[in-house]
Parts: sequence; C-alpha cells; structure tokens
Amino acid sequence: MNQAKIEQIGTPDEVFHRPASEFVIDFLGSVNVFSGRNSDIQTTGSEQAKVYVRPHELQITRDSLGQSSIGAQVQRIHRAGASAKVFVQTSKDQSVRVDVPMNQFQLLELGIGQQVFITPLQAHVFSADYEI
Repeated sequence: MNQAKIEQIGTPDEVFHRPASEFVIDFLGSVNVFSGRNSDIQTTGSEQAKVYVRPHELQITRDSLGQSSIGAQVQRIHRAGASAKVFVQTSKDQSVRVDVPMNQFQLLELGIGQQVFITPLQAHVFSADYEI
C-alpha cells in the first residue's frame, strides 16, 4: 500500500523478485538507484529511466567485466557476519553499496582507496512506459 493505493499483489517471492514499481522495490529494503536512458528497439529514440540494483545484486571486481561494468573507488568497508558491505564512489560521483560474501571479500583483498569495478548481476528498470 502506498497512500491508500495497492501497489502490487503477489507472493512475497513475486513481489521481491519482480517489483511492479519504484515504490515497491524501494519499500522492500536497500537499493542502489542509477539514472540512465532506455533505448527501446521498437522505437527510435530513448527516454530517461531509473535502474534499481540491490546491494547483493552487484558484483565487485578488480578488473572490468565489459560494457556494463562501472569504475569506482572503495570509500569504506563494514564487515558484518557472513558478508561485507563495501561502499564505493563511482566515476560519476555516485555512492553505491555492494554486499559481498565474506569468502569472496577475503579473496579480493579490498582496501580503502582501491580502484574497482561494479557490475550489475540483476537490475530492475523503471521509466514512464518501460520496466523489466
């Protein structure tokens, strides 16, 4: 519910993995929001879109994994139980949180100030007429 309006009906799994709106994905926990343009292959041109990626849906690496990788610098690290929360600043000056399983975090040997790349493993795109 959002201001007396039903935003989505479904099982918890459906709502979490296939949110129907920006409100739903934001309501269900931490999320990183990126701005971009959506190019629809059915039309000419593109429109502004917001890309929502949960912290555990990002991969962090020392090397780029291709076009979808974004350059960033490690700003701070919070080790918490089975995962580490790694806070980075992208090359476009955006703060992003990446949740990294502890075994992977230890292999990466990340440090403050280190240059890294973040790559979305899954994303939810919302614009006026488009969503995935």
